[in-house]
Amino acid sequence: MKPSPPVITLPDDPLATLRAAPPYVLATAERFEQAKANAVRDPGLAAMIDAIRAQATALLDEPPRTHDIPDGKRLLEVSRDVVDRVTILAFTWRMGPEDRWRDRLWAELDAVSRFPDWNPSHFLDTAEMAHAVAIGYDWLHEAWSDAQRKTLRDAMIHHAIEPAFGRYRGGANWSWDVAVNNWNVVCNGGILTAAIAIAADEPDVAREVLRNALTKMPICLQHFAPDGGWPEGPGYWAYTLRYLVASLSTLHAALGTDFGLGDLPGLSQTAGFPCVFTGPAGQTFNYSDGNAGTPKAPPWSRSHVFHYLAHHYQDPRWIVPDLWQDKPHALNVLYHQPTPANPPMPPLDAHYQSVEAVVMRSAWGDPHAFYVATQCGKNTVGHNQADLGTFVFDAAGHRFAEDLGPDDYNLPSFFGEQRYTYYRNRAEGHNIAVIDPDATAGQDVNAGGSVTAFDPDPASPSVTMDLTAGYPAAQSYTRRIGLPDRKALVIEDEIEPKRACDVWWFWHTRATIVVADDGQSALLRRGTAAIRLTLESNPPARFIAMDARPLPTSPDPVGQNPNNGAKLLNNALHHRVKVGDTPRFGEPDPEQAIRKLAVKFENSRGIKLKVVAHVEP
Repeated sequence: MKPSPPVITLPDDPLATLRAAPPYVLATAERFEQAKANAVRDPGLAAMIDAIRAQATALLDEPPRTHDIPDGKRLLEVSRDVVDRVTILAFTWRMGPEDRWRDRLWAELDAVSRFPDWNPSHFLDTAEMAHAVAIGYDWLHEAWSDAQRKTLRDAMIHHAIEPAFGRYRGGANWSWDVAVNNWNVVCNGGILTAAIAIAADEPDVAREVLRNALTKMPICLQHFAPDGGWPEGPGYWAYTLRYLVASLSTLHAALGTDFGLGDLPGLSQTAGFPCVFTGPAGQTFNYSDGNAGTPKAPPWSRSHVFHYLAHHYQDPRWIVPDLWQDKPHALNVLYHQPTPANPPMPPLDAHYQSVEAVVMRSAWGDPHAFYVATQCGKNTVGHNQADLGTFVFDAAGHRFAEDLGPDDYNLPSFFGEQRYTYYRNRAEGHNIAVIDPDATAGQDVNAGGSVTAFDPDPASPSVTMDLTAGYPAAQSYTRRIGLPDRKALVIEDEIEPKRACDVWWFWHTRATIVVADDGQSALLRRGTAAIRLTLESNPPARFIAMDARPLPTSPDPVGQNPNNGAKLLNNALHHRVKVGDTPRFGEPDPEQAIRKLAVKFENSRGIKLKVVAHVEP
C-alpha cells in the first residue's frame, strides 16, 4: 500500500498576508536593494552584476523569440530562452533602471503575449513561459503602463492559467499536476509564480492556483524523503529544483510563508545530492535519461539553486565555487551566500535511501580519485530505464564505466509502448547482467531492487544489492560493489537462474579495449590513462570486446543511436529530431564511441563472477 503524500494545510485565505506592493516573484524590493548595497562592498558580486549587464547589452540587438516548434512537439527551447532573457533584462533594470532595458524587455514580453498559444499540449512549455512573463510583469510592475500590465495579465491567464484550470478542475489532458516526476514541480511551480504575480489584481484566480499547486506538489516532493535523493537522477534534479526554488522564494517574498512546503522531509538535505553524485572526472551519475556531461552543460544556470538552498536552510556547505557554476544568474546575486572558509568535508561514501543509490570514492578534491556510483531504486519512475544495479566508475581522471544516457525523445513511442525496444533504455544497454535474453526489456520495468548492506568502512567501503525482483528469470541475483583499500574496484555477482539459460554480463566504456589472449583480463585505455580488469568466474568464462549494439535476440529499431560516436545530421533542437523523422547520423567518431566488455555464460544454472579493476601504472 502506497503511503499518503504529506499534506499542506492552507488558511481560508492564503493571500491574507500578501505584501502591499510588488515585486512578489522570487524576491522582495528590499532584497534587490540589499543586493545593490552588498555589491558595493563585494567585488565578486559587483562582477556578477556587470556580467549580467553585459548579457543584457548583448540582447539589445537580438530580435524577440518567435513561436517556433522545430521538433514538431515542443516550444520548450523558446520558453527557456525567454525565461533567461526576461530574467537578465529585468534584473539589469532593477540594478539601474534605464529605458533601453525596459524597452527591450517589453519587445520580448509583447511578442510572446501575441503568440497563438504557449503550447499547452506539452505543458512544460506553457509553465516556463508563464514563469518568464511573471518575472517581467512583476519586477518592472511600476514601469509598465496600465495597458501593458493588462496585456501581460491577459496573456498569463489566457495562455497558461486557464489551461491549468482545465487540468485542476478535472480535465482529461495528461495529469501533470499530480505526476511524481519533474513535470509536477515545473508545471505547478510555473503557474504558481504567474498567479502570485497577478494576485493583487486577480485574487480569486491566485487563490485557486495556490490551493491546487500547494496541495499537489507534495505528491512529487515526497520522493525526496528521507535524505534528499531524487529518482530521476542529478540532471532532472536540477530541473525540478529550479522550479521548487522559484516557488519557495516567491511564496516567501509575496506572502512571508511557504505554508510548510519547504519543510517537507528531505528538502533541507537535497543540495548535497547532485554534488555527491558528480564524480572526480567532472561527470554526474546520469541514471534515468540523464546526460553525464559536466553540470555546466545546460543552457541555463543551476548554481543559483545552491545559493537559495543555502540561504533558505542556512546550510552553505554545498556552495562549491568551481563545480556547479555557469554564467551569473540574478538569484546568485539576490541570495548570494559566501563560500565557507573551512567547510566540513562531506563523507566519502553515501547511501541515499530515497533512491537506493550509493556512492563511494577514495578522496574529495582529487581529479584522479577512485569513484563508483550505483543505484537499484525503482524502474517505475517516468524517466527510468531498465538499469537496476548499474554503475559508473571514474579513475585516473577519466570515466571508465559509462551510463549511455538518453536516446532521442522524439523516437517513435519513446515514452510509450516502444520505450524498452531502444538499446539505451534496456538492461543490455547498462553495466549489469541480462538473464535469458529475449525481446523484453531485460528487467521487470515495474520492479525495484534494494540495498541490503552498506558498509562505509574507512578502509574498504562496499554495498550489497538484491536485484532479484528485477529479473523474472532469476531465482536470486545479488551484486556487491566495493573499493578495497580505496585503490581498486571490485564487482561481485551471484546469479541463480530459475532454469539453465544464457546469461550476459556487460561493462560499457568509451575506452579502447584490449582483451588478453586468455580472456581473463582486459586493458581499458583513455588517453594516457589505463585500467586493467581481471575476471574470476564459476563456471569459467572469458571477456569479449563488443560494439554497444543490441544482442541478436533483441529489437533494433530504426533510428536509435548507433553508439559509435556519430553526430546527428538532422538535429533540430538539442539533438532531437522532428517527431516522425528518422534520425540520420554522420561518420563514427572513435573518440566518442561506446564499446562494451562482455562475459557470456551459456546454459548456466548458477554463476559467480568477480571483476577487479586497478589503475595500470
